[in-house]
Amino acid sequence: METLAIMEKKSIKFYIPSLEEIKKIMKMPIKVRGSAFEGELEYILKKKGEKGLKAVEKKTEELGYPIKYKEIQDTKWYPVGLKMISDYAYLTVFNWGEKEIAEIAESSTKVSFIVRLFMRHFLSVEQIFRASARLWSRYFNTGLLEIVDFHNVEKRGGHGYGILRLKNFKLHPLHCFYLSHFFIGIAKLTDPRLKEVKAEETKCMFRGDDYHEYLLKWTYK
Repeated sequence: METLAIMEKKSIKFYIPSLEEIKKIMKMPIKVRGSAFEGELEYILKKKGEKGLKAVEKKTEELGYPIKYKEIQDTKWYPVGLKMISDYAYLTVFNWGEKEIAEIAESSTKVSFIVRLFMRHFLSVEQIFRASARLWSRYFNTGLLEIVDFHNVEKRGGHGYGILRLKNFKLHPLHCFYLSHFFIGIAKLTDPRLKEVKAEETKCMFRGDDYHEYLLKWTYK
C-alpha cells in the first residue's frame, strides 16, 4: 500500500472538452445509467429555471445529440458521450466553470436514485469504501473501482483518509474532476458528523499513469 505522503501530487487541470474530443467519446462503447444526469437537471432548474433548461436542451440539439432531460430513465443505459455533451452544453451556455461543475457533482449524490438505493445498505464511510466497486458497476458498464488504502479515527476531532483506484476507464480530464467531487458528495452523505471532506486525483491516465487514483481526506466535528 502506498503512503499518504507518496499520494499527494497535483491533479490534472480542469478544462471543457472540445467538440472533436466529444465526437471521439461518442464512439466509445462505455455506457452510463440515466441516473447520472439527475444532478445537472436539478441544478440547472434550481439556478436557471425551465428557460435555462430549454436553452441547454437546444444546445445539445445544435450539437447533433439532443437530450430531453426529463425523459431520461434512471436505470436505462445511455452512451457515456451524452454525459459529455450535457456537460459541454450547460458549461458553455451559462459560462460555468469549476465551481458549478463541482457543485453539480456533489449535489448529484443527493438526488441520484442509484445512490439513494445504495445508501440504504452502507451507512458508514468505511462501508461505502469497501463497497465502491459495486457502486461503480451500477453507474458504468466499464471500469473497476477498488479501495487501495483506508484509515479512519471515528470520533470527535478525528480524521481519516482513503485511496480509491479506478482501472480500465479513460474518458476525459473534465470527468476526472467531476468524479473527485462526486466522491466528496458520497462521503458527506455517509456520516453527518463529518466536518470537512477533500478529494484529489493523485494519479491520472491523462498524465501517463496506468490508472486513476483519488485521495479522499476528512475530519470529524
